[in-house]
Amino acid sequence: MTTPLAWFGLPDDADERELKRVYAKRLKETRPDVDPAGFQELRARYEAAQAWCRQAAHVATPAVDNTPSPPVEAGSPPVDEATTPPPAASWRAVKFDEAQPATHASPFDAERFATAFLQTAATRHPLDLLSWLQEQPELWSLRAKQQAGHVVLRRLFRDQPPMTAASFDNTLQFFGMDHALAGVDPLHLQQLRTNLHEWHALQQRFEPAIEAWNAQSPRVDAETVYRWFCACARSHATEPAIAALHAQPALQNGDWRQQLAPQLLELVVRERPPMPAATAASLFDYFRLYELAHGRGASLQDMPSQLEVLWLMLPENASRLALRVRDAKKPYGEAKKSSRYLRWVQRPFHWWWILLTSWVPGLPTALGLFLWRLSEGVPSRLPRTIDPALARFCIATASRHVVAGPRVLVGVIRCGSLLVLGGVLDALWYVFLQEPYGEPGSPSLLISALVITAAWAAYITFVALLIWQRRPEEPPQARPLLRIAFVPAMCAAGVLLWFASGSNGLGVGALLPTASLAYGRYRARNPLPPAGARTRWSTIPDTLFYIGLFLSMHWAPGMALVALAAWGMDLWLQRKSLRWRPGAKPAASPTGRA
Repeated sequence: MTTPLAWFGLPDDADERELKRVYAKRLKETRPDVDPAGFQELRARYEAAQAWCRQAAHVATPAVDNTPSPPVEAGSPPVDEATTPPPAASWRAVKFDEAQPATHASPFDAERFATAFLQTAATRHPLDLLSWLQEQPELWSLRAKQQAGHVVLRRLFRDQPPMTAASFDNTLQFFGMDHALAGVDPLHLQQLRTNLHEWHALQQRFEPAIEAWNAQSPRVDAETVYRWFCACARSHATEPAIAALHAQPALQNGDWRQQLAPQLLELVVRERPPMPAATAASLFDYFRLYELAHGRGASLQDMPSQLEVLWLMLPENASRLALRVRDAKKPYGEAKKSSRYLRWVQRPFHWWWILLTSWVPGLPTALGLFLWRLSEGVPSRLPRTIDPALARFCIATASRHVVAGPRVLVGVIRCGSLLVLGGVLDALWYVFLQEPYGEPGSPSLLISALVITAAWAAYITFVALLIWQRRPEEPPQARPLLRIAFVPAMCAAGVLLWFASGSNGLGVGALLPTASLAYGRYRARNPLPPAGARTRWSTIPDTLFYIGLFLSMHWAPGMALVALAAWGMDLWLQRKSLRWRPGAKPAASPTGRA
């Protein structure tokens, strides 16, 4: 008689262990995704042979009898065939378990299998991982295999354990998710593959410096993780700290990390530990603190940069701070100067602080640039140890795009101090040398201070007017008609001054700033093309302006004509977007219709 074991090439007395070994070899040759019909036949043959082996194992072995058995009559069925019931056709095994009968097989636990897979993938070679997957009897069922594939992929997206790219590819291929019909975005899979491989490469690179701690997760709490990682981030570079975080056995379970996340979020927000931005971002991603904070109505997008500012302000990071705030034109930073500026901005912001910084030439501007570069242009990233009012004052003083109140205040303090000093020195000169003001050869520091003050006032007024004139038409500006008519009005005033005084010097002195305003307005609102797109005709207006300005130095009305030419050129080029009154629409739409 032919038994179900004969199809597998096994003897009639083979046990279930030998059957599984042969079935695993046949399974490598007959894959369900390549030959579905062959796999179904293989599966049916295996189930029948397995039932045969189990039935034979449960039959009691009789005592050994040396007496010959009676002859079998012709036409009678064989003993084995008559006494062995056929296997039930409706029986299907869900999980192969030798200790339990097939009718009481336990259901497949996909989550437990995914946990075992993640542990195996972290330690085995990609080919060994593929062999391990093929040898799992739970996955011989197509339904269980599909369920396990979805759970494994979900756990990979959630936990993102260190894994080589080859292991990830083998996993997708085994579970049939390496094609577009699997229902998973290929871009997301590629990003996941890159992240897992980077974590694995980082861990392998710094493996000698990584030490596991608290391998038993029940002994780990959020306070322990927080203190350990803060010390690690402060004493190590970014990459070793990230590698150590991903290598901790106690944190490999995503469910356990999710339980630690709320308390860890409270500790980070409350204490704000100093660490590099990349390290903090990795910590937030690993514990999913971004999503947790968003669910509570908060945002942690800027938190890594804030923690990095605190980290740069530590004394041991003085050289890194110098590189952060250095001038872009210099290839190196000055650690001593940066430390001195840091001490200045951490002092209390009082009136005497403003006086002291104003008396030091260039200090308010240097402090403003220091704070701007330290915060990377976002003053809200500065820590609480720096007064926000002090930061706003210094940054406004250093700004060259606007004439702000702090900048004017610093100039007023300097000019006032210079006037007071000039008056005191002139008084001392008169008391000790008995030389009154106005005598031939007698100096007057007060008059010099007045000239310097007037020059500064004229300069700051010119800068304010230039910034006002250079503003674009969009967004709409206040008092547009006044801004348009300012240059012609100044030209008329300069010509009247020249005509009334009869002095060409007074007229040129009044019209030269006006011509500069007109040209600055024209060039700022109509910039030159990029260097690669310029032609020899692009700079003709600039050349004509400078030639006209030079030729009109001896005739004031000619300078007024040069200023009006630059002003008129700007109006012509901006004619489609001009606004003549507040709230009015542009003179022409972008399509050219009025």
